[in-house]
Amino acid sequence: TLYPPTKLCTNPECGAWQVSTVLKKEEQHQAVIFTHANGAQPAWSVHLRCRECHTNYYHNYSVKDGIRTYYSEMPSYIQVAEHQFIQCELAMHWMDLMQIA
Repeated sequence: TLYPPTKLCTNPECGAWQVSTVLKKEEQHQAVIFTHANGAQPAWSVHLRCRECHTNYYHNYSVKDGIRTYYSEMPSYIQVAEHQFIQCELAMHWMDLMQIA
């Protein structure tokens, strides 16, 4: 199961952020994770929504007023399509193979 890296709203202008309210509005979708060692695996992708400022938090990014903001840290799994993720280890392996050719 892939969750956002935070369970609290990160918008400093939000009342929920100011009192450290935990994000409770949750939606989950089936997804596929492509891994280096185990191939394609079924998974769940969960996103959280702040009830006050309506920011949506996904595994790789957040969305507020239609603006997507990626998190500063590289996640273990990168979203490559709406319900598809790739393990960073596999992406790095592919990059190494491209340099050999």
